Amino acid sequence: MGYGPFTWEARQLILTMLIETQRKMGYELISVEELKAIDEIWDAELDLSRRTLVELYEKLTGEKLPWYQYKEPLIDAETVMELEELAEANEVPFDLVRNVILSVYQNKNYSNQRIMKEAVEKLLNQQWLHDDILKEIEDENK
Repeated sequence: MGYGPFTWEARQLILTMLIETQRKMGYELISVEELKAIDEIWDAELDLSRRTLVELYEKLTGEKLPWYQYKEPLIDAETVMELEELAEANEVPFDLVRNVILSVYQNKNYSNQRIMKEAVEKLLNQQWLHDDILKEIEDENK
């Protein structure tokens, strides 16, 4: 469930800049099909609201994408905010919380519990979760 070198916020900013540039130039830089593909990726990896892309596009262009009305949030904004606060209070990276929720959602229809267990173990064993511990070990070995 990694999403490359860019943070969630950076991805939103990049898309915002692209859409704004497209609007100013009057020339298509990103197609509706490409926006749909990005929306599907965000749904799978990043966006608990499931509405970020369609709402961002409407805010920037004043137009609704064809699938706007069909986008239902996985979790409402109030609950996401509460989860963010709880994660911060308990010093748990929110990326981990989001990824666990998305993993459970994506694997909910499998009857084999091993699949869910392996997905959660994979998330918990990602190196970025242990960056502070790895840094501590590196500092001790210097």
